Amino acid sequence: LYNTMRSHVSDPPQNLIPCTLFPDLPLEMEEHILMCLSKNPEDRPESMDQVRKMLEKINQGLLK
Repeated sequence: LYNTMRSHVSDPPQNLIPCTLFPDLPLEMEEHILMCLSKNPEDRPESMDQVRKMLEKINQGLLK
């Protein structure tokens, strides 16, 4: 049980590469998803406002 809990906190997600689940997913979105799932809080967005801005930027790039 301890190893499972420790793994959950410290190991990166296994078998969760967004582009394998969604082949048409833009690379920028995949990077954003993985950043949001980062185990290190310093690597994650600081706020939902930052997440929203990043998603808007990705969306604008898709519409060009």
